[in-house]
Amino acid sequence: MAEKKNLCSKILTLDLGKIFSMKYLIFALLPLTSFASSLSLELARVSSQYNYFQKPNNDVDRVDLPDKTLTGGRLYGRLTLNERWDMSFLYAPLETNYNLTSRSNFNFNGTSFTQNEATRVGYKFNSYRVGFLRKYTRGAWRFVVGPVLKVRDAKLSVTQTSARSSFSNVGPVPLLGVGAEYRWSESLSALIYSDALAGGPGYAYDVNAELRYSWARTQVGVGYRTLGGGADNDELKNFARFNSWLASYTLSL
Repeated sequence: MAEKKNLCSKILTLDLGKIFSMKYLIFALLPLTSFASSLSLELARVSSQYNYFQKPNNDVDRVDLPDKTLTGGRLYGRLTLNERWDMSFLYAPLETNYNLTSRSNFNFNGTSFTQNEATRVGYKFNSYRVGFLRKYTRGAWRFVVGPVLKVRDAKLSVTQTSARSSFSNVGPVPLLGVGAEYRWSESLSALIYSDALAGGPGYAYDVNAELRYSWARTQVGVGYRTLGGGADNDELKNFARFNSWLASYTLSL
């Protein structure tokens, strides 16, 4: 029992403090409450399935990061524009550090790193999205589809005792949002939703399936999310995938 309490305490004080700091949540929440129709808070246990990078883009300098489990979260808002259209907002931070021992010499972003040395890799892939979703209803089914604009805030940093380098990448990414929800009753429903992009020098996907229960102005849900993608160009190759078990809480305003 004591070990479980220590583990829970570590999760709340370490992971949440790093990647979903309460001050950022509050700053994101305050402006949304003034105009959003609903707000959703999601907490998740996140596991990295794979995460690797190379810069320059050659297999000699590839770095494979170890598997890792962390606690994550995101904030989602939705504004009902009319009977047919919703506007969506998402703040989804993802930031953590990996510790490993380099197995060979490698170059990253013009800096040389040596083998058999303790190496710390900082990984950040924060996401900010706004979308316009067209709503359709067919009996017990509800569908949404529409364009989503994502702004990625990404950064890789590599640190050893005698060397350090970092690379940032901030920019827009167009996505397509598609979702379907089936309602067994006014209270119980199942949802699947995806923001995704395919083609060009990379791809991105964020897919979740969720079982939801609603009452009054409140909704709770449990489900699973897979998030991944990356880029492969002349300058950089980086691909990652994260899988999550999640719980959500939604309040209609």
